[in-house]
Amino acid sequence: AVFWLASAGMMGTVDRSVMEQLELLSERPPNLLPFMITSRMHDEPEVVTAVGLFEASRRLVVGNIKSIPATLPLDETVHTLPLPNLRTAGLHRVAAKRLSNGRILVVARSLQDVIDIRSDLLSAFVLGLIPAILLSIVAGVLVGLRAQRRLVRLRESAWRIMAGNLHERLPARAAGDELDQTLEIVNRILDRLEELVDALRAAGENIAHDLR
Repeated sequence: AVFWLASAGMMGTVDRSVMEQLELLSERPPNLLPFMITSRMHDEPEVVTAVGLFEASRRLVVGNIKSIPATLPLDETVHTLPLPNLRTAGLHRVAAKRLSNGRILVVARSLQDVIDIRSDLLSAFVLGLIPAILLSIVAGVLVGLRAQRRLVRLRESAWRIMAGNLHERLPARAAGDELDQTLEIVNRILDRLEELVDALRAAGENIAHDLR
């Protein structure tokens, strides 16, 4: 659940950036728009990753998007498409709008940062499977033993962790038996996992800040 929420949040940030830039540029005076696009790309290359202004005939006027993708509808909606002729090759989130003078404005943002962070998040959550496996082993050891009440507490803590509460830790006694020692190992793994997720979240927020 946490992985998909983080991915959706990053994608939403990219989409908002694309639509904001599309609306911002489309509201500018048509006769000044080519100059403004050129100046913006030169002065703030990271604000608009890719932009193209085209005649109604789809001939390029200005911009680093050299052609309108054949499958891109002019519906002012963000779509995922490849833009192979750009410096940031690969998949992009792209939106296009027909302006009042008939020209076509296209704005795009690369998805590479989102793809990289998704990969890192997935690696972190795969690491999170290790505590789950260890918990299964612990549960098997405890079956039939008099520590049934403790098993219930462990199970409740495990469910809270799997639900996304990465601050939760398994109840382990400071000077316990081999089970407590195993739980301490699991808790250390959870500490490391929480650090990774916090680092990835910070990276996502930095990307979101850059996109604005």
